[in-house]
Formats: sequence, structure tokens, C-alpha cells
Amino acid sequence: MRSRAPLQDTRSFFNPGFIALNIYALALGYTKHEDAGLPLPLVYVGIPLCLHTTTRSVLPARASKRFHLWVQENQQILIGFGGRAAAMKRRVDSGIMFGCSAALIELTDSGKIISLKKPKGFSSKLLDGDPTDCFVASERLGQMLSKIPKTALVYYMLGVRP
Repeated sequence: MRSRAPLQDTRSFFNPGFIALNIYALALGYTKHEDAGLPLPLVYVGIPLCLHTTTRSVLPARASKRFHLWVQENQQILIGFGGRAAAMKRRVDSGIMFGCSAALIELTDSGKIISLKKPKGFSSKLLDGDPTDCFVASERLGQMLSKIPKTALVYYMLGVRP
């Protein structure tokens, strides 16, 4: 008989609160280089990249790596990415709403997401394994994405149409 634990762990990644924390980390990383905030469309490709175990495992150890070079070196991340991103849209929407209602993030009038405050009592050091890996990957990916001048270039590099 198969254990249900891995499936239940995977389902917890789709929890709006968990997604909101990853959006917070993505925006936090992005604003380390770009003060204006994370463009909303980048959330819809950033979160599926960070939550996908295989993709997360090949993210560079440092944010100094150029995004386009990383994509070229890891073409396997593109397989099925458009479908994964589309399937995550409603969950990402829920994460944005949860994050805004919990005052983790703010969606500005210009369509940018900014991280507001670190969740009280939250530390990724309290977690182990995949959740921590997701938060670290989200922040690192945010830093990588902040170096790309146009959001459309990210979509183009990933082979996704908005």
C-alpha cells in the first residue's frame, strides 16, 4: 500500500498561505535590485518555477547568474512549463489575495507587488526540506528576474504567451 505523505506534502504547496509566502520572498528578492516592485505578470511564471521540484533543484546557487543563460543551460525546465504555469493561475491569484489580506504584500496601482513586512514569528530556519527550499528559491529567482529590463523578455525566454 502506498503512503499518502508525499501527495499531501505536494498539496500543501498549493495552500494560498504558502503561495503568499513565496510571492513575498519573490518580491523581496526582486526589490533588492529594483525598488519599484515586482511586476505582477512575473508572479505567474515565478511561482510555478519555484514550486516545481525539478526546476528548483537546478536554480543556480547564486543570484548573479543571468536568467537567460540559466534557461539556455537547463532547457528541461521548459518542458511542460506553459501548462504548469496556466494550471497554477487560480492558485497564484488566491496567494496574491491571501498575501494582500494578511498584509504580507501589496499590489500597487501600477501593477507591482511589494513585500510589506516579514511575517511575525516566521523564519524559514524553523522549517526543513522543501518549504525552505521554495522560499530560498523564490527570493533568489526574484533577484535574477530583477536584472531583466522587460517582463515580456522573461515570458519569451520561457516560451510562454501572456
